[in-house]
Amino acid sequence: MFSSLTAVVGLQYGDEGKGNVVTSLIDNFGYDVVVRFNGGPNAGHTVYRNDKKIQLHQVPAGFVYDLDCIIGPECYLDKRKLIQEVNMLVDMGFNGKIYVDYRVPCIELKHVKADKNPEIQTTGQGIGPCAMELCSRKLIRSLNINHTHIKVVDTVDLMDRFLASDMCILFEGAQSILLDLIHGDYPYVSQRCMTGNILTSFGWQPEFMNMDIIGVFKPYETRSGNGPMYYYNQATAEKIRDLGNEYGVTTGRPRKIGHLNIRNLYSSIRLSGANYLVMTKIDILRKIGAWSFIDFRGWKKGQNIDNLPHILSDSLSTPIVGVSHGPHPKDIVWREK
Repeated sequence: MFSSLTAVVGLQYGDEGKGNVVTSLIDNFGYDVVVRFNGGPNAGHTVYRNDKKIQLHQVPAGFVYDLDCIIGPECYLDKRKLIQEVNMLVDMGFNGKIYVDYRVPCIELKHVKADKNPEIQTTGQGIGPCAMELCSRKLIRSLNINHTHIKVVDTVDLMDRFLASDMCILFEGAQSILLDLIHGDYPYVSQRCMTGNILTSFGWQPEFMNMDIIGVFKPYETRSGNGPMYYYNQATAEKIRDLGNEYGVTTGRPRKIGHLNIRNLYSSIRLSGANYLVMTKIDILRKIGAWSFIDFRGWKKGQNIDNLPHILSDSLSTPIVGVSHGPHPKDIVWREK
């Protein structure tokens, strides 16, 4: 249904359900390799496999399908946490393989200790201080991991070989467009989150951008940190938060809940190049019994939840090809393009 090169990107502030979309794509359409091209231990993906709920931070979701996985050079890596996470997954019976780029910036304990910014409310995982050292050319890039399931390689060369072998490659975005360092809601941002980072990560030329790009969003907005948003009233926000389990996978913090902003989505679609959309958590609004969003003309509201995908697809001029009715991969209903 999709190209042999497919990318999954978040169109909001993270927590859209990208991990669930990735696993559903693997289940339904089959991929050989899963690639993380951005993010680090600040990211959190909740996936379900063999009736197990699994929370991933640095490991690509393809690991729980025993696939080859790549962590590219524009990610940030906490080696200690990666090894802990892989050991946990191996103990659960999974047998994937991770290839980590030798150029990846490595987070040290000093970076974690320095990552305290109450104004931005970062996840405290050390990415900001690590990035500062990288940009000031003070970061020591020397990665050595001795682990059966993890290998340090030149992923640029490895990706070229995968392409030459006609493998189907799925790119798993770990951050989202509105958190991008340049195009996001600065200063409430994270790191580079653009789809174009796939090209810069692996030294590819623009012709590779004929890949399919699937943008993922919820029918409401959430933020783990501070920043502007059209907030729901407290009572409705608490109901959505509890029904949708809107708590940070990495931090456990309650997420802030806001109305869907079509203007943000439209901008994210343009910036990411998304040609298909997946809407998650429609089941949460079905339990609420109403929907609302703000677009370029003002507020729109309604009660018929089943009409929402069609309304949003028309508003965004981009087809919604998947709708999630629950937390599991099987709960995503895929539609013909």
